[in-house]
Amino acid sequence: ADRRRTAEGGARATLRAGRFKVGLRAVTDLLGRHGGQAVTADVGMRFGGPRLSLSPSVGGTWQSADFVDYYYGVRPGEATADRPAYAGTAATNRFAALAGRYRLTKRLGLFALVRHTWLDDSITDSPIVDTDNDYSGVLAVTYAFGI
Repeated sequence: ADRRRTAEGGARATLRAGRFKVGLRAVTDLLGRHGGQAVTADVGMRFGGPRLSLSPSVGGTWQSADFVDYYYGVRPGEATADRPAYAGTAATNRFAALAGRYRLTKRLGLFALVRHTWLDDSITDSPIVDTDNDYSGVLAVTYAFGI
């Protein structure tokens, strides 16, 4: 069955010291779709200047059993001969990312992010998952107000 999107809410803390950054973020399901939580911790550093900067980072995301089961589980009523029932358990996914910013003008800029995630066995063991990795990216035009 299709899984419905939800809204998540939580808190984020970031500590910066010079070029280095340590972050922690925790979210929970606000609409009761999966009833789960996720916690992400990452460390990174920034290279470059005011016009061009690159920021590599590494980290991990813990996802609760309810979160994993909702998105990657197969309920008994959804099972077939080729897709057995599967109940997900909590997962910890590791990732590496690279973000880049380029300032075109005082207010206008470009932002890009690429991320590689190594999926936990509790996700890759699901019969609806056929990969051990996830790749994602973002490309955006940015505009700074009030400078």
